Formats: sequence, C-alpha cells, structure tokens
Amino acid sequence: MGHRSHAATPGPLNVLEWNVATRTLRSINGRQGSGERRRLNATGTEMSSTRGEVLEIRDDDATSAKLETHLGEEYRRDDWNARVEAALRMRLTKTDFQLTGEIKAFDDGKLIFSKVWDRKIPREFI
Repeated sequence: MGHRSHAATPGPLNVLEWNVATRTLRSINGRQGSGERRRLNATGTEMSSTRGEVLEIRDDDATSAKLETHLGEEYRRDDWNARVEAALRMRLTKTDFQLTGEIKAFDDGKLIFSKVWDRKIPREFI
C-alpha cells in the first residue's frame, strides 16, 4: 500500500478589498505559491494542484458582478509530465449571463489540446 507525503504548502489566500473610489467589493480566494503537492509512493507519481477565484461587484450596479475561477492539476513521474488548466469567467448584463470557459492540456510542457467556450444564457425572471 502506498503512502502519501505532503510537502509544506502555503495556506489559503482569502482577501476582501473595498475600493472606496469605485465602490467595488472584491473577494480573492485561492492558494498562494505552487499549490498543494502530494506523492503517491506506490507509483512514484507526484501530484499538485492550484485553484483560485475572484469575485467582484459594485455596490450600486448588480450587472457589474463577475466571477473568475481557475484550476490547475499536474501529474508527473520519471518519464512523463501531464498538466491540465481550466478557467471559467462569468459576467452578466441586464439581459444575459455571459460564460466563457477554457481548458488546456499539456504533455511535458507542450500544449496538446485547447478549447474555449463562449455562451450567453438569457436572464429570464432573474
């Protein structure tokens, strides 16, 4: 049975910022540094992850709300290194939610797959 060992990882980053001039609240949540690292000794696989999100809204304009979130996962062993990065952005207007998603896959640092989605969803009854 494999054992997991944890390297020292930075603590989570959680910050609330209030901009008096623009009357904007910003919330930043995530991890500092390279993220959490783990090792599965049974296979020698090292795994790491990063994640974070930023939310922002003006106090006088609900349509100014936006959310940006990202996630990264990496798996490496002696002869391979695979990484996936994903991001989602959401904004809104008076009539629509606007969603943009992106995913990228890397093999040994080389981009092997990438896709971007861009969608509008009507804000019916909201």
